[in-house]
Amino acid sequence: MIDICCTTCESDKRSIWGPGSSQLELNVLEAGNFINLEQCPECSTMWVHAFYEPHSSFSYFVKWKLLPNDFKKIHDIDSGKTLYNWHVSEAKRLWRTLSDQEQEAVELHRKRAYGHYCPVDMKVDEVNLEEQLK
Repeated sequence: MIDICCTTCESDKRSIWGPGSSQLELNVLEAGNFINLEQCPECSTMWVHAFYEPHSSFSYFVKWKLLPNDFKKIHDIDSGKTLYNWHVSEAKRLWRTLSDQEQEAVELHRKRAYGHYCPVDMKVDEVNLEEQLK
């Protein structure tokens, strides 16, 4: 049996892309408030793409496992704040799964953001997205 790997987003191998992943070219399904739902053109996996300071120049992508319309429903509750908190929480949980080179990019973001605007350093409450949909 042959394993099929998406060469665009590597969705079978990873759940996060960190800063410096600008080569990741996805299609925007829903544009939100500094946070988008995007889809891989090769395998159709959905990713939540959030922008972090300084100057919204640091991007992180976290795999989205709910339905596309769930993103919009949750975003519209509070203009994306809940989604952004979820994204921060997921980035904090997953960033150590990145390659050494990608972890170095996260460390550079931490230094550039002075420990304030990098998701791995931000303080947020846990977010249960399924609960938000009830």
